[in-house]
Amino acid sequence: MKSILKGVLALTLVFSMVACDQLGGNKDQLIAKSWELDIKAMTGDEKKDKDDVGSQLVGALSGFLSKAIRFEFKKDGTFNAKSPLLGSSKEQVGKWKIDGSDLVLTVNGEDKKIEIVKLTDSQLVLGGGEKGKEVYLKPKSE
Repeated sequence: MKSILKGVLALTLVFSMVACDQLGGNKDQLIAKSWELDIKAMTGDEKKDKDDVGSQLVGALSGFLSKAIRFEFKKDGTFNAKSPLLGSSKEQVGKWKIDGSDLVLTVNGEDKKIEIVKLTDSQLVLGGGEKGKEVYLKPKSE
């Protein structure tokens, strides 16, 4: 009977570990890369008519804007970034970590928490503090 109980406990532990991994236990691995602004996701451009003047303007500016906001999260826990989310137009360098559903960036000894709205291999959505103010990022294209 004890052997069965130990087996059930071991299986429960394995299933829990797999479930945690699928529910975001590997956030550090997903985020550790270079990211740039995803204009299409932010504007819903892929859904708009391509002849729309706004879509043409967004298309023209998207290359410029995607370079203006970028994050590089390194596997060693350091980052460099250029983003208005950090309150500066200069490139910031510091440390990063994930704390629950927040991304914590430490620059000059000060922590800045930013909500992680969504994190997948192909998209990182950071909260801007208000609904509709999210910043959509995609892996940096080479």
